[in-house]
Amino acid sequence: MLMRGYGAHHLNMNGVNGHGVEMNGGDLLPGSVKACWTIGLINSKFRYLTAETFGFKINANGASLKKKQVWTLEPASSGGGDTAIFLRSHLDKYLAVDSFGNVACEGEERETGCRFHISVAADGSGRWALRNEARGYFLGASADKLTCTAKAPGDAELWLVHLAARPQYTARCYFRGASAGKLTSTTKAPGDTELWLVLIAARLRFTCKHLDTQFGCDKSEREH
Repeated sequence: MLMRGYGAHHLNMNGVNGHGVEMNGGDLLPGSVKACWTIGLINSKFRYLTAETFGFKINANGASLKKKQVWTLEPASSGGGDTAIFLRSHLDKYLAVDSFGNVACEGEERETGCRFHISVAADGSGRWALRNEARGYFLGASADKLTCTAKAPGDAELWLVHLAARPQYTARCYFRGASAGKLTSTTKAPGDTELWLVLIAARLRFTCKHLDTQFGCDKSEREH
């Protein structure tokens, strides 16, 4: 499931603008979030952030979400004060940035260079920008390597989020007051992209959309 938010977060970095990309600034995840998320991160070239098994190398060349493309997003704190997050690879190594902007994923401890803050693009794409706390720059993908040298996020520093978990939900029509009755279940494993649904957040409600851009309601309902 891909996550695409629609300007739902008002954060501390209002007005950050990188190469024409306006951001809704600050931190997406509140400190009260206790659970870790398993996610995939997709760059502007539609390639996944990847942690290679050999040599702890990292790149953004993954074509699909497999084991090496799965990352665990860990909140820094379960309290309300610290909104930083950490990204842990399938090898239990943490993504980190050094003082020169070099990105590595070799350490097993949560060090200062591992702390990131999330901002959401205000263009309706729901893409995330990941700002390294220690360096103050944004994580981006360039060719076969990752960098952290951008003062403001452009396309190279924005990431779509693919939930690696398969959450279950029930759908209730807001206008008709009835549960959805036209979804069918015929496949055991959601491997084909034809089976994917995109969950879109808007004004504290959600719209379910198929990847072929068809919404789960007719046009008259969407216009409300």
